[in-house]
Amino acid sequence: MFEAKLVGKSQLNVHDFAKQFAAKKGIPKQYSPFSAPDFTEAFDPQRLFALNG
Repeated sequence: MFEAKLVGKSQLNVHDFAKQFAAKKGIPKQYSPFSAPDFTEAFDPQRLFALNG
């Protein structure tokens, strides 16, 4: 939200969340659970939880 505020955005969308998740985890944006169309099947929740670091 801080970055969005700096660039003058008044609303966030799913692309903003995907971009930040990818940047934080060092993965391509299309592999984010915010942008992958089948994320519930493609991502193991336990592995995503383990990325929290």
